[in-house]
Amino acid sequence: MVGEIEIPKPANTGSTGTQVVKPEIVQALEESPLKGLPIAQTIEGLAATKSKNMGGEVTATLVAGVVNQLQFELQSKDAELKEARNELKQTHADLSASRIKAAVLQERINSFLKEKHLGNLIIVVGTGLISFGIDMSIDGIWYGYGLIFIGLLLATLGWFSNRFFKGEGA
Repeated sequence: MVGEIEIPKPANTGSTGTQVVKPEIVQALEESPLKGLPIAQTIEGLAATKSKNMGGEVTATLVAGVVNQLQFELQSKDAELKEARNELKQTHADLSASRIKAAVLQERINSFLKEKHLGNLIIVVGTGLISFGIDMSIDGIWYGYGLIFIGLLLATLGWFSNRFFKGEGA
């Protein structure tokens, strides 16, 4: 380099060398509740400048307060609407589950009535076979005992038919 320029040292640097880091924690600023509400932020900004275009300080403050109140109410109603929609969804799901349960129970009632008729028919046939079997065994016909056995089996089956024919979960 051609010539080095010597930088002069200042006589008074403004520092004594005794500075220390501030030990207390700097508190964060609270976020404005109006964040995301551009109209309310704009009105609040205009009111802060005490603009004469808004009618002076009192009118600007009043307009800003009214807009802030309306925005707060809007947010409150939005939260209530969201909660109501969630509750409506839950109620709709409960209603659907109840309808399904009612249909299943109605089907069980219908099948029980059908099974009851079938069980009664089996009891009647079994009782008839027992009766014919007794008459035949009295007359000395050997297969009358078989009819008595089959009749007893059918009567027992008919008597307990609701237990034998029940579907799963009943």
